[in-house]
Amino acid sequence: MVIRTHKQTILRKKTLIRDSFKCVKCGYESLIEKSGIRHYDKFELVADHIIPLTLSGIDELENMQTLCLKCNKEKNSKDQHNIAKFKRDKKNGS
Repeated sequence: MVIRTHKQTILRKKTLIRDSFKCVKCGYESLIEKSGIRHYDKFELVADHIIPLTLSGIDELENMQTLCLKCNKEKNSKDQHNIAKFKRDKKNGS
């Protein structure tokens, strides 16, 4: 379970609203209709840091994007590679 600060919760909501509750990579929209009422399943989408905090990214709206779970998983794999490279370069003085 992820525990968020109040600022992070607000930032997540602002990101999802700004991106119209759609994945910015593939366009997935988590719209659900129950009993004639349409709403978004917020658990199908994540507010992702474009530049991860571990790579000196910032916790601000301009560094955030809405991704579906699939696109986020793909991005996380790439991020892990970039983080490892960043740490190697830093260790080697590059």
